Amino acid sequence: MEVTKNGVHLKDITPDSLIISQDKDMDIISNSTEFPINIFPDSIAELILNAHETIGYHKDFFSASILSVCATAIGGSNKIDIKQYTAIPILWIAIVGNSGDGKTHPIEEALKYFKNIDEAEYDNYKSLMKDWEQSERAGSKPVYKSNILKNFTIEALANKLQYNPNLLLYRDELMGWINSFNQYNKGSDQQDYLELFNGHGITVERKTQEPILTKSSCINIIGGIQIKKLFALSKNGRNDDGFMERMLFVYPDKVTPPKKTFKRPEERNKESLQRMLEKLSQTNDKVYTLDKAGEQIYREWYNNSTNKYGSCSVQAKLDTYLPRLTLVIDMLQKIEDNDSGTVINYTSIEKAIVLVEYFRLNADKVKDIIENGVNPLDDLPLIYRKLYHDLNDEFTVKDEIEKFTFHGVTGTSIYNFLKKKKLFIDVKHGIWKKKL
Repeated sequence: MEVTKNGVHLKDITPDSLIISQDKDMDIISNSTEFPINIFPDSIAELILNAHETIGYHKDFFSASILSVCATAIGGSNKIDIKQYTAIPILWIAIVGNSGDGKTHPIEEALKYFKNIDEAEYDNYKSLMKDWEQSERAGSKPVYKSNILKNFTIEALANKLQYNPNLLLYRDELMGWINSFNQYNKGSDQQDYLELFNGHGITVERKTQEPILTKSSCINIIGGIQIKKLFALSKNGRNDDGFMERMLFVYPDKVTPPKKTFKRPEERNKESLQRMLEKLSQTNDKVYTLDKAGEQIYREWYNNSTNKYGSCSVQAKLDTYLPRLTLVIDMLQKIEDNDSGTVINYTSIEKAIVLVEYFRLNADKVKDIIENGVNPLDDLPLIYRKLYHDLNDEFTVKDEIEKFTFHGVTGTSIYNFLKKKKLFIDVKHGIWKKKL
């Protein structure tokens, strides 16, 4: 059977050609370099657009953050069975941008559901600790069971996993997490995380403490990373052992600072996300399967992709991610539709394919940075980046003075800017030429 959508053969699926479904007259995305927010149910897509219009959250940053918290809410007790194996929604997401690009606030907003739970749990823990101390430590010592971890060692992580196997590791700067590997020991933290990516547990044995053994886990990771630090991310074997390929990079082409609108986002939109996360957290021990059309779509995507890209490590990891993303997308839509079934609709894997191809494009951009270096423009403050794009390819300061003034670059700042040899060539007699 050959599966087609609106006359498009599935072997020809691309982010630009694939359609959500026959009853929705719109492409799933309009631009393959932008996060395809239509993978989400309407209520979540509306939240993302409203947050962008009112408080200026970058749509890609906020979308990826919501995807991460939804995967965390689903946890490891819900699985997708694709017959060769079962998968759980473990996503490692790295949001790429310059300092000041607004990476942090969208993540923090998406995390509020779990932060509120953790704060309430901490208050309860402190109360239980007080009672335990007053009872002369009778019974078991209370344990603080959090959902989000920010600053931690592999030992602290293993200890947390004993009480909660579903965790979200969040670092504002992911290199802070990377640089903490083996900071307090001569162990193999990096290898431990590679195991955790597959849902395995970890064992920690130290002379100074009792051994810890955890059998399974569902650890999602999210954080930001500056463009100029991508090369550092690839060091210490991470570009060779599959660590880099496990990261889902969110790396938009253009990021502008949020504008002051003095508007508030719609509360009903934020409440929609909270309700969605509550229902995801309450859904447990379900095994989801693809319908026949979904199996065929997966098969054709896999065959077409491996023929095109071979068995490279990026393709292998995207194949790992496809069922995970399909599970998240389908469970979200089922909650929106009040559907308690466990058969995944083929439109969910279509959407997941579009999302996978979006992440492939971003992985290629990151690879280019690592191999060829950072674009000199990426190191500039935003006003200089905008000015550079506005200038003619060849110009004199006199001819372009209005553009310099418009962007707030005047006096000696003009000539300090023009002295950057990676950006400009002094052709002759005050004539400048852009190099990029």
